[in-house]
Amino acid sequence: MITVGIETSGRTGSVCAFEGGRTLHEEVFAEGLSHGRDLAPALAKTLASAGLNPADVGLFAVSAGPGSFTGIRIGAAFARVAAMFTGARTAGVSSLEALAASCPFGGTIMPVIDAGWGMVYAAAFMKGLGLNRLSGDSILAPADLASSAPRGAALFGSGAEAYRSLFEPGFEVREGEFRIKSSCVAAIAEGRSLGGNGDAPLELRYLKPWGPPAGRNSEVRR
Repeated sequence: MITVGIETSGRTGSVCAFEGGRTLHEEVFAEGLSHGRDLAPALAKTLASAGLNPADVGLFAVSAGPGSFTGIRIGAAFARVAAMFTGARTAGVSSLEALAASCPFGGTIMPVIDAGWGMVYAAAFMKGLGLNRLSGDSILAPADLASSAPRGAALFGSGAEAYRSLFEPGFEVREGEFRIKSSCVAAIAEGRSLGGNGDAPLELRYLKPWGPPAGRNSEVRR
């Protein structure tokens, strides 16, 4: 089964063709928030480079958030329309889970994404031969994360970098260019489907309402 992975929840988007645990081709968008413009031509190039046609796709897997409000809606809407025309299925994957799968190190890990307005998105995982979830996706203040995260966890991602001073020295903050990869979105969705768990519904994970939390203003870091 060919799975198309779509990542539009962050600043760097990507799309891939994936089958049997292997990435056939992946296109990464230029950094910025132009995913609505870039997604369709990137998918066309991906399928052509992999020698595939749209009708070959059996599943469209989308990073469903948390992340950019606009970005996750773009990816989901595109996948739903593409599935309608091709007869493929759709599935949603947590952006935090896909980011955890993308990181090159193991142990107790916490992907932390800057959510704006002085908040972060975070979840805890144990990564070894596989990836096991330790907590659900949440949005919280960095100070609250520092007091509730599992001891010894390695934190990484845009939120960990932005609030490093709050997390160290209690936690190790890993440096690097961490991004959510469409290949990891596809791998997670394929693994669930082939494992007999079925496709996760394509439900968007906003986690926060529009605008700043109560008591915060537009001058809080975004």
